[in-house]
Amino acid sequence: MEWSIIACATLLLLLVGLILIRFKEYVTLKSALKRKEKLIRIKNRVKAEGEIIADVAREILSSESWYIGAEMGETPIIREMIKVKQALVCVIKRLILLDKRLMAIKKVVIGKFGRDMEP
Repeated sequence: MEWSIIACATLLLLLVGLILIRFKEYVTLKSALKRKEKLIRIKNRVKAEGEIIADVAREILSSESWYIGAEMGETPIIREMIKVKQALVCVIKRLILLDKRLMAIKKVVIGKFGRDMEP
C-alpha cells in the first residue's frame, strides 16, 4: 500500500515535470515567432526607406540640373549624391543585420523543435 502511494506520487511528479517542459518549449517557440514577426516588420520598413532613398537618387540623376551643374563645376548635387549613397549603404547594412538576426531565430527554432515546427 505504501509503495503504491509513493509510485503514484512519483508518476504524478514526472507527469507534471513533462507538462512544464512542454509548456516552456511552447513559450520559447511563441516568443521566437513574435521576435521573428517584429524583425520582419522592421525589415519591411527599412526596405521602404531604401526604396525612398533610391527614388531620390533617381530623381537627382534624372534632373537636368545635374548635367548643367557638373559642366559649370558646381558640386552641391555631387554632395547630395554622396549623402544619398551613404544613406543607401546604411540601409543595406541594416538589412544585412536584420537578415542575420532572422536566421539566428530560425536556427534556434529548428534546433529546438525540428523542421516541422519552423514557422
